[in-house]
Amino acid sequence: MKRWSFLPLITIVVFLCFRVPQACAVDDLSIAHPVSISGAAIEDGSIVGYLNTNYHVTTEAYDKTMYGVVNKEAAVELQYAGDTTDYPVVTTGIVAVRVSGESGAIHKGDIMTSSSSPGVAMRATKSGFVLGVAQDDFVPSDPKTVGTIPVALDIKFAFAADSPGSETISTRLLDLVKLSTIATVEQPTVALRYLVSALLSIGSVVFTVLSFARVAHKGTEALGRNPLASRSILLGMIVNCLISLAILGSGLGAAYVIMHA
Repeated sequence: MKRWSFLPLITIVVFLCFRVPQACAVDDLSIAHPVSISGAAIEDGSIVGYLNTNYHVTTEAYDKTMYGVVNKEAAVELQYAGDTTDYPVVTTGIVAVRVSGESGAIHKGDIMTSSSSPGVAMRATKSGFVLGVAQDDFVPSDPKTVGTIPVALDIKFAFAADSPGSETISTRLLDLVKLSTIATVEQPTVALRYLVSALLSIGSVVFTVLSFARVAHKGTEALGRNPLASRSILLGMIVNCLISLAILGSGLGAAYVIMHA
């Protein structure tokens, strides 16, 4: 009987896929929840940002506040009692997004980000916060033309693809500094854990290296002054080295525990 226990569930899923094909379409595999967005009427497919408890339409390129995309045709739309003016926003899945050729033509597989046009995405050409991956081409004759293509949402900070002359080392370092600053402000506890772990690791390594150097120097001097006691001197050097290694292991272990706490 157990092998037939999932038969009713499978039957329901198959029935829904045939009766409601749009809910099973690849482009609509998303769940939207209601969000109150400040500003005038928001178009479907617009990029939404979140800052200081307020939702808004993005208005700058590589906007670090990107949160999701307005999607009025999501497979599932959650609603709260009394909500009539909120917009359905999707944060994961593949969703139709308004795009333009502001940074050039868009091809399937390109990394997408926000642009200077309100709520409109463009192709990412440098490191920064991105929206996701384009699932179709968009090659307008006019860069200002706005269209719609499906995008697989994956909002995060991403580095530009490695290519000759794409970015200088100084630019990469500046991106790392900016990202570290954002992480410190948004998650100070996590940043503090990483800082303490880094200091412990560096301190343990430095102590071990200095200890080895000191033991080697003192041992060499002792052997030169008293070669007959070489066995005792070598034994002492080995013991000191083992103690240094134990301290190194303890420091690295403590750093690992703190970082993953």
